[in-house]
Amino acid sequence: MKGKKMEKKTRKQIAEEFNVNVKTLRSYVNYAENLRIIAENLGDNAEKFEETIDKISRNKKERLSNSQIDALAKLPAELQISICERIIRFPHNAKRIVNNRLDTNVRTTIEIPASVNDWLSDCAAAYGMSKGKYIAKMLTNLYERENGEDGE
Repeated sequence: MKGKKMEKKTRKQIAEEFNVNVKTLRSYVNYAENLRIIAENLGDNAEKFEETIDKISRNKKERLSNSQIDALAKLPAELQISICERIIRFPHNAKRIVNNRLDTNVRTTIEIPASVNDWLSDCAAAYGMSKGKYIAKMLTNLYERENGEDGE
């Protein structure tokens, strides 16, 4: 009795079957691989963590991004376990837990008067920076001055 012959498919063919593009498919594969790495380190808590991630991923505002899961998977096992246990206990704060522990950058949108915008553009140009980087630098300096270098 012969085994079934496997049909080889390209990534593009597989992506078409799932109605996504190749880049999206690659992103899904990386996400799943990172979750597998985390699950291996968690041991007994792996199933609880996966259930928690599944629950929070239904809400766009609470869902952890691919880059956050990727960064979490690259951490040492002890730190992964600590973060994941906190996520299991406080699932609605998952993004905040990850961002605070990983010190990731977070995008924030603000509205400012046109005159302030022009002033910021001029200041940023004087330092050879983009306006966004200049604002981030100013706010980081303010935070460090208010909270000390370590944020304590």
